[in-house]
Amino acid sequence: MTSPVWWYPALALLAAVAGMWGVIALHGWIQRRWQPSTVDACDTLMPPTALGTDSQMLAQDLALADDLAQCLTRGGAGLSLLYQPKMAAQGHFTGAEALLRWQHPVIGRVDPGTFLAVAERHHLMPRLGQWVLHEACRQMAEWHTQGWRVGVAVNLSRQQVADPDLPLRVAQALAQHHVRSELLTLELNDAVHLHAPTVWQQGLAQRLKALAQDGVRLSLDDGQSPVGWLQGLGSGVAHEIKMDGRLLAGEPPDPARLADISLAHAAGLRVVAVGVEDPALAERLRQMGCDELQGYLFAKAMPGRHLAMWLREGLSADARRLSPQSLTALEPHPITRSATQSRSFPTITG
Repeated sequence: MTSPVWWYPALALLAAVAGMWGVIALHGWIQRRWQPSTVDACDTLMPPTALGTDSQMLAQDLALADDLAQCLTRGGAGLSLLYQPKMAAQGHFTGAEALLRWQHPVIGRVDPGTFLAVAERHHLMPRLGQWVLHEACRQMAEWHTQGWRVGVAVNLSRQQVADPDLPLRVAQALAQHHVRSELLTLELNDAVHLHAPTVWQQGLAQRLKALAQDGVRLSLDDGQSPVGWLQGLGSGVAHEIKMDGRLLAGEPPDPARLADISLAHAAGLRVVAVGVEDPALAERLRQMGCDELQGYLFAKAMPGRHLAMWLREGLSADARRLSPQSLTALEPHPITRSATQSRSFPTITG
């Protein structure tokens, strides 16, 4: 027996209404679950075991997006940046990468992978990215008043690079906090899809070139090989390319990865190896020609005030190894302390 044709729109409408009320009910349940009296000892947001259906997951997604939007409306209350040091292959400090964290007022720490995905889905990344940009510039300015010239790398999302006003927004942030443009590095990951013609038609290449002309440094993620980036941007625009150190130094060495390093250097790019966790790996990466290293071997990401302490301790360790006659050569200019070489920076696991 076949159903009348008119049933299908009616059934679709009924399903939509049922789904809507399910989402509303679950949203209320989640809000009740997140009351302080019902939060357990775990400070990291995990999907409730009761959640299993699409409507339930959607409800949690909507609730978290709403909380993040309110957080941004309140000036980023609960958001913070941690800074992971980057080291030259020769051993001296070269800068830091800013990593975003969110401490929810009720449920505690939210995993970055969770809230960044929510921000992408609900188009909150432009606002979130602006907060990160200004906070990084504010921190660089604070370090400057303490006598440290520290450059910071900030990640850009697809939604940010699609903004025609991106160069203007970056210039305004630098000017507001009185930070020199060459201290800021903008990191582009493979999600930007520089090779897509539709993206190029939106003027992405022109925006990135404008940033480079203003003195801002561009860092490329190794999700694409240097070939993909250089075909879109050309040479002389980007400053560095980041590659996974564990993949670079695999056994046996991957000829394609070695070729990528050579190609990057030929294009004038510095190669930054990330994920460096032991001295043996660091030494192999140095021998392969990597210019900078980043990873737990040197330090975990830490608050800005801890990074200043970390730098001071490393500088003091160098001073103790030098004769009194050579101490004057070590004393840095207030603008150039980051150029001081050191192999003895302590590890802070903040």
